[in-house]
Parts: sequence; structure tokens; C-alpha cells
Amino acid sequence: MNTREEASKAISSFLDSDERVMLLTGTHQHEKHVLALTVVLTEFTAPATVLFRANSVPNAEQFLSRVVDLKSPPKTGIPLGIAGGYKLFVDSIRPTSWKASPSRVDVGVTYPIESLNADEGDECYHDLVSRKCKKIILVSCTDSRDFFWTEHLEPKRVVFDAEEENPEQHKGVLQSIEKMTYRNDISGLPEYAQSTPPQFLVQLHCDNCRSGRWAKLNEHYPGKITLRDADYGVYVAKCLKCGYEARDNYNWYGQHTD
Repeated sequence: MNTREEASKAISSFLDSDERVMLLTGTHQHEKHVLALTVVLTEFTAPATVLFRANSVPNAEQFLSRVVDLKSPPKTGIPLGIAGGYKLFVDSIRPTSWKASPSRVDVGVTYPIESLNADEGDECYHDLVSRKCKKIILVSCTDSRDFFWTEHLEPKRVVFDAEEENPEQHKGVLQSIEKMTYRNDISGLPEYAQSTPPQFLVQLHCDNCRSGRWAKLNEHYPGKITLRDADYGVYVAKCLKCGYEARDNYNWYGQHTD
């Protein structure tokens, strides 16, 4: 049933494991990040530095209000002291907010990941890795996207549903998801690329066409940084205009070039 107790135990197990990344989804829309942070701030070995990365710094106050007792709105670079030896920092998914965040982080919680496209999600992940983050927890709210860019991270998948605590909400969210067409953030696609699922699309310079083209990857698109850093030949992209197959992933454009 994916209950609170089951999700809590799964998060605890993740914190005690050698796994680095967790993806927390489910129909309990506004409870998932609360549960994740609550478990982290009570069960992860202290002292510890925890970074909560919200879709905006102002929204972080609302998101954290049910987790900690806030005396004032949280600000980047200023830790919230939590009983038990924890320091809780806040920033947002926008890289401009990362400058004030600590250089070393034990646990990073990002919410809601619907606010991230594949390139942004990949950049966010690599930033947390650069901060030596031991545990990275990616939390959804509405499950309104296909989080295909997380697949190469091989995350531990945990589901927290509202079925036990709020059956009507659970039913309503599932119905909404069934009717939902996952958002395609790639605008201005040429006609020759429009029939290809966006999970497989990438922009590159086709040596055969001698022009910038859209191509289809052999794997789900992982994000620009991961694509650039992958070994030669791991990713193969077939030009959707002429059929030429490219393997020189180090200079591909990604999905979002603005």
C-alpha cells in the first residue's frame, strides 16, 4: 500500500545503505518531503550538514514550516540549527543561489523535482556530488513528469501514497496522472523530430548533414553534463534527418541550449 510506515522504513534503510541516490514519488503530494526531512534529521548520523534545495528560496519557508520551527524566513548560507547536531541549509534549484551553500554536504534533499528539466536536474545532481554529498534524495510533488533523466543514477525508488491516510486524495491523484500527458519542455521541434519521444532526443552537429540536427539516443537522455562526461560510444545518437549515427558525445548540445 506504500504507507507512511513503509516509506519511513525504506528511507531509513537507504540512509544506512551504500546507495547514494533515492527517488521518492507517490500520491501523498505534500507529505513526501516532510517525511524525508523528518527521517534525515532524526536518523542520519550526526553531526551532519543537510541541504534542502527547493524550487525557490521563498517557497522553502512554506515547505519547511511543517518540519522545523522557523523563527524567520530561511536564507541561503545561514544554517538552521536543529536539535541533535544537525545544520540545515537552504538554497534553490537555481545555480545563482548555490554560491552561499556549504562546500561539503552530507545529505541533499531536492523538492519538487517537477520544477527541473533534464539538463537542470543533471546540473543539480552534479553540484551535490561536487559537495561530497553522501545521500541525495530527489522528491516529487505531483508526479507530473516522467523523471527519465534519473534512470542512469540508478536511484533507490521509494513510493509514499495517500491511500491509507486519505483515500480520496489517492484516488484523485491517480486519476489525474492517468489523464496527464507528460510535459514536453522542448519547444520549437522541427517536424522531422516531433514523433520521437522527448526522452530520447538530443541536439548535435551532424557531420553528414553538416548542420545542427535533432537525433535519437540509444538510451534515455541523462542530461548535458552526464552526456558530455560519458565514455566514447556509450551513447549513440542517430540523426533524425539523414540517419547518420554519431558517437562523439563530448560536444553534443543537449536538449536545452538557452
